[in-house]
Amino acid sequence: MRILFVSDPLYVESEIYNAEGYANLPMLQAMPCELRIATTSQQARESISWADIVLLESLRGVSFRDELMFLNDYDVFVGAFYCDVWRGPFWYQTQIHIDLNICVYRAVALKLHQSWKEGANFLWLPPRVDPVEHNEERPVDVVTWGARGREYPYRNYTYFALLGAIIDGTKAKMGSGITCNLISICGNEYAWYSIAGKRLKGPLYGAELLGVLSQCKICATGPVIQHGIASPVARYFENAAAGVVSITSYLDDGDDLGFKHGETVWDCGTEDFYPDINMLCQEHELRKQMSRKATDLIAKRHSIDIRAMELYERLQGEF
Repeated sequence: MRILFVSDPLYVESEIYNAEGYANLPMLQAMPCELRIATTSQQARESISWADIVLLESLRGVSFRDELMFLNDYDVFVGAFYCDVWRGPFWYQTQIHIDLNICVYRAVALKLHQSWKEGANFLWLPPRVDPVEHNEERPVDVVTWGARGREYPYRNYTYFALLGAIIDGTKAKMGSGITCNLISICGNEYAWYSIAGKRLKGPLYGAELLGVLSQCKICATGPVIQHGIASPVARYFENAAAGVVSITSYLDDGDDLGFKHGETVWDCGTEDFYPDINMLCQEHELRKQMSRKATDLIAKRHSIDIRAMELYERLQGEF
């Protein structure tokens, strides 16, 4: 099988992006096939006759998308990656014929299915990341990171709840120089670390991020609400890979992915947030068991190699 991956230099060359659970290139590189990468329309034209399959990066990751209409002139299988449902346009709007729509969220597949004609072909391919070496010593009690906005209502709530718990003017150095706010919850003091910055821009994102997370016990996070579905974003996979227990609101696809309450994540409503944070920080054995189960879940079901074989087998069946 010969695959031509059409992407953009920003995505192909970014170490930060390719360390993320959304990244496609590391997964393709792990597949047992020949792979070529095109980062211009000219490179794509030069390799199209060689390829059995063309895979297109998420649309916002291909700046020259309007120059790819020539793909319709070739008898080649075309697959397209999709990410967030609210970010358009999507590949189907370019009028390029797509044989397989590869969606990181089930919500995206449902959204696109309404836009495409009946019979459109979809593959739900969730985020993927490799686990890091498990760390028992975790000096940071609570961490928050990732985007906030109207699509993340629970993440917004928990962030501002933690802000309200800060002990004014008090900070502490934890672990390898991580500066935390001290917060007071249910009469106990805890160290809270808020990682600033956005994807591709934050100073602690990328490969370094998992090392930071491995020093943290709990992450207050939340699903993205898309098309009425509470989807587990890549943050859940990356937290689990580092052994961090995610405290979250309900996940629609949680059980299917192995993110189960009391085993690999902790579900709680807003009214229980403070007491549940306090409980998880106090119940060391429960939290450590959940931490190890979360890391094992990634190793057994959501590693890059496992996701690569899922895609490879689907492409074999289609092609």
